[in-house]
Amino acid sequence: RTGLPRSTVHRILDQMVRLEWVDHASFGYCLGRRAKSLGSGDNGHSSIREAAAPVLHELHLQTGMVAHLAVLDRAEIVYLDKVGGHLAAALPSRVGGRVWAHATACGKAILAGLQPEHVDALYTGAMPRRTERTIADLDLLHRELGRIRQRHGLAFETEEATVGMACVGAPVRSPQ
Repeated sequence: RTGLPRSTVHRILDQMVRLEWVDHASFGYCLGRRAKSLGSGDNGHSSIREAAAPVLHELHLQTGMVAHLAVLDRAEIVYLDKVGGHLAAALPSRVGGRVWAHATACGKAILAGLQPEHVDALYTGAMPRRTERTIADLDLLHRELGRIRQRHGLAFETEEATVGMACVGAPVRSPQ
């Protein structure tokens, strides 16, 4: 119907599958995870966001800093909320935005709660860098995750996600 050559259509679909906009199923192609999330709004995370909102606001009020709420999605974190008044505008993060988990304190705090084999499965290829300070070696990441586990999930990050920024992250592991 498009008038494009089959090879071109296949190449486009292959790229869309890799980007998770389309899935290749036994019956053909269908909407992928990313396309489906556009229609649902928040991928079912509204209850998490609602429960965390008062805590995020209190954290911002007590520290004067920006507070983020994020969840792990494969090897990335997705920001569900961001509270910080005028300071928040200075940060490149945004609600719905994605960042490699290994480059952020939030992401490393969550990764530290996973089994090492699960972390290995998330990082089968090269680990992309966001800055010169981003951990880009799986063995180094495992050592960092071990230190985070010793601190009961408390993670730190200095200029690994954004030059000039430092973060502290902690996991929330309760269904409540």
